[in-house]
Amino acid sequence: MSSPRPIIIVTGANSGIGFGICERLLSDLSHTLPPDAKPQFKSLSPGTAAQDVAPTESYDGATLILACRSEKKALEAKQRLLQGLDRRIAAGRRRADYDGHADVFRANLKIGFHQVDMSDAHSVFQFCEEIARTYPYVSHLVCNAGCAFWTGVDKLSAVRSILNRGLIWSITLPPFKLQHTGKMSVDGLGCTWQSNIFGHYIMYRHLKPLFTEYAARYSRPARLIWQSSLEGQPCWYDHDDWQLVKTDHSYEGTKFQIDLIASKLNERSLLPGGEGHVVRHFLVHPGIAHSNMTNGMVYAFFDTLKLILFYIARWFGSPNHTITPYGAAISATHIALASLLAIPSSLLAFAHRKNTDDPPRSLWDDSLSTLSLYADCGMESAAEARDREQHGQYVPLKFSSQTDSHGEGYVGVMPVLQWAKHAEESEFLVEKCEGLYQTFVKLEAKDGKGKVNGHANGHANSHTNGHANGTSRHS
Repeated sequence: MSSPRPIIIVTGANSGIGFGICERLLSDLSHTLPPDAKPQFKSLSPGTAAQDVAPTESYDGATLILACRSEKKALEAKQRLLQGLDRRIAAGRRRADYDGHADVFRANLKIGFHQVDMSDAHSVFQFCEEIARTYPYVSHLVCNAGCAFWTGVDKLSAVRSILNRGLIWSITLPPFKLQHTGKMSVDGLGCTWQSNIFGHYIMYRHLKPLFTEYAARYSRPARLIWQSSLEGQPCWYDHDDWQLVKTDHSYEGTKFQIDLIASKLNERSLLPGGEGHVVRHFLVHPGIAHSNMTNGMVYAFFDTLKLILFYIARWFGSPNHTITPYGAAISATHIALASLLAIPSSLLAFAHRKNTDDPPRSLWDDSLSTLSLYADCGMESAAEARDREQHGQYVPLKFSSQTDSHGEGYVGVMPVLQWAKHAEESEFLVEKCEGLYQTFVKLEAKDGKGKVNGHANGHANSHTNGHANGTSRHS
């Protein structure tokens, strides 16, 4: 029996990791039992044994919504997605054990495009209203779209980094990428911050009735998947520059804020009376992938060299260099399709199924190799997570796209860095997002324009300055 047909929104779906997520979702869903939906973890204690028998569901159709700025690029992506799926189905038909499921799924598949600019609040509100008019519910929102205003690479800093910290560290957590500072959106907000965080927060809040409808129809919560990064670190966070206007690492700063915001929303949803029955929040990251996001930072020769170095890092044992967008998508697709029972909520009580040690290493043990890359906070965060779990306290998890040296992908798990130290900051950030959301809702109701112009601009900036940090006009 087929499960309810999902209606999945992927932002930034026309290229890079977003396209990889869409491609991998379609490939998975065309299988009778989606490979990425199968449990990847096993319990280490009787209290979590239900995870070991979590069901894998089958889907006879789906709707995939490409949420992008460019109609041309989105339609080209749609064509490539369908062509790729048709090739996989054609290959499947030649197998002796082909059961026909992929053809049924293909006949019931719909791929739609809806235009949205994540750096423009009015555009996001219009997108949400269009989705509400077109679809009966939304089962998944993958908050993947992101932007960064790269200007190049500090080559001297890159050489020093490789000499002092080693190759693998330098191409995993590169501190030498250069970015513009002070970029503002049309709404008078930090542009990278609005594009990567606040635009998605508006979507989450404004699409909530469609999440609620899905939960009411099928007695299961919708899933909101926040795309983070290994580069999101506490060192890039500044309470007094929460819209990341002054920093020269705004992209990395948004990724750490995503860790905090998604973790706080998840914690709230699990409390008595929370929204966990309506929507669940999950945090994922793609590992280190070669995509078009950094096009233009370096000459083509150095871009090719970067790709070669990624493969060298993987051959030397780095689990984080997923390299391809398809490989980088595994954490998002697993969290989207796996049974909720199969998704661990603990680092100490679960192990990865591929782990054959006796006794098996816990997910906490497996996370240490990646956490060791963060010299200033990694081991501290590991100890903090272990102690909090042992005392029954909340430990937010980040699901990682990882790979072995042969390129075989799997999902890892790590704790959010320095959660205890930044828990109050997560509350602060959620409240700032909510306050701005309410401001823009009022603007939409008043004149139908979320785009901040004249009168509206005064309201938005009044909220930002009066209730944020009281520093510069838009920070």
